[in-house]
Amino acid sequence: MKLRFSTPLITAFAALLLLASCSKTNKEGRMVPKEAGFVLHINSKSIFEKLNVAELKQTDWYKQMMEELHKDSAAPEFAKKLHENLSTSGIDSTADMIIFGQKGTNDRMNVVFEGGLRDATMFETFLKNIYPKGSVVKDGETQSMAIMDHAVVTWDKEKFAMGILSPEMGRGMHDMGRPDFDSMPGGPRVPDNSVVNTESPDLAEITMYCKNLFTLKEDNSLSKDEKFTDLMKTEGDIHAYISIDNLIGGADLPLGMLSMIKLDAFTKGNIATYTANFDKGKITVKARNYMGKELSDLVKKYSGGKVNTDMIKNIPSENVVGVFAFHFKPEGLKELVKLSGVGPIIDLMLMRQGGFGVDDFVKANKGDVLLLFSDLKMKTDSTVNVDAKGKKQKPIVFSEPDVKVLFSAAIDNKEAFNKLISIGKTMSESENDKMHYKTNDKYFAIGNDATMVDQYIAGGNHNQPFLDKISGNAIGGFADIQRILKAVEPGAGKDSLDKQMWSESVKMWDNAVLTGGDYSGGGYNQQFELNLMDKNTNSLKQLFQYTMTMSAIENKRVKKIGAEYNLHFPEVDSTKTKMPPPPSKKKKK
Repeated sequence: MKLRFSTPLITAFAALLLLASCSKTNKEGRMVPKEAGFVLHINSKSIFEKLNVAELKQTDWYKQMMEELHKDSAAPEFAKKLHENLSTSGIDSTADMIIFGQKGTNDRMNVVFEGGLRDATMFETFLKNIYPKGSVVKDGETQSMAIMDHAVVTWDKEKFAMGILSPEMGRGMHDMGRPDFDSMPGGPRVPDNSVVNTESPDLAEITMYCKNLFTLKEDNSLSKDEKFTDLMKTEGDIHAYISIDNLIGGADLPLGMLSMIKLDAFTKGNIATYTANFDKGKITVKARNYMGKELSDLVKKYSGGKVNTDMIKNIPSENVVGVFAFHFKPEGLKELVKLSGVGPIIDLMLMRQGGFGVDDFVKANKGDVLLLFSDLKMKTDSTVNVDAKGKKQKPIVFSEPDVKVLFSAAIDNKEAFNKLISIGKTMSESENDKMHYKTNDKYFAIGNDATMVDQYIAGGNHNQPFLDKISGNAIGGFADIQRILKAVEPGAGKDSLDKQMWSESVKMWDNAVLTGGDYSGGGYNQQFELNLMDKNTNSLKQLFQYTMTMSAIENKRVKKIGAEYNLHFPEVDSTKTKMPPPPSKKKKK
């Protein structure tokens, strides 16, 4: 039998797909208020697939980690039981997870963790198993259980939301008047999460807040926010959304002299988004920064361009450990100063140093800068202390890093640039003999090694292997982590555990690359790439194993130090610890 599709049907189906792909809404932000200051979205399905949890559970170091978790009396009971009963918890481990925070009352932050459920009944049983004294309260389609005086779990048939009301800014747990957080001999008491003050105003506040999330209207959520929607459409394992305006909006910041800055121009509408991907052999983070109209128009007009590759080719060293190159349009810097409102102040400060203003700075610079770090090595040095009687002690020998540093800028008007250099000398309290500078018709260079400065100004066509990684962008940065690690290798007299940690790091890290500087998609874009030595294994799996390995080595170090100094840290059973009675007040006779 042949299947026949009419042209109108195909056209209608294609239109539906087009509309779906161009949708300006998202499902991830449905239970996130649009006033949220930060949002962290985790693609659980992708994370678990890349991490390959089933395979990890069979490794010896994972089994050892779980064994240590259960032995640790200070570890949260929730974490232990979640590991044991995850399959029967009712939680959908493949559903997306979201953590967000919204500024609340009294400078507090409402922090909420949201996830999906595959069985609400199992989830309720799971909670009761962890908190036997907890009480489930039903309210229509939602249910809730208080965990502590300032935390609650709410859920319906499909999702759950765990809310925590943070302490007021500037106040710690000890200031909140809760006895379960008071200081005690032998260390702070572990809070008894099974005891809940049902009349706590904090508990009532966070409970109502979480319940309202399940009935939150789309117009009041991030589901219709275009920037958040664009973020969710960007393929990634982890997404982050930060609204500077929502985080500090209305806050009375102690700016002092900086109060003259027009902060609204820099904070209003300022939203940063990040997308992280864990691929084979590398971790990639894409960032986009949205700004208010004034600042956005300025950045859009003056951003772009490419780093000056000739400046990079002038680098004479073959042992570069880090470089940062940047291209900007000087006219844009002038407009930025004007927008900030501090232009007259800067002009006044510069005029006092010889009649040099912002316009002269723009005239002097071409808009290309370079910062270089090279030839890193460890050098041995010593210091001699003198005791109270004035007698010299035995010299203390130590190692410290030694690196060549060079800064360079492209010159547009040499006369104006020379004037800028003379002002720099005048403003310095004293001339640093360790710094050397030189200029020609194209570039100005200053550094801590005279030979390098001379060779750089002389020019050349040195082939730098990282050039193709950063060229073609307004911003280009490169760090050779592998070269840095090998330069700081622990010496023969160092502890074997130090060498183990160093060895694991050398096997793990390769280099880091920063690019971007263009304005597109309504924002200013950058990309950071962290490359690993193993190019065939997923980076998330490598990162997890590296973290566990380093943690195990650190634990060995702690035990070794304890044994060397004959230290003993007795475990304190917080459930049996009692506060000492107050000193008796005897009446004076």
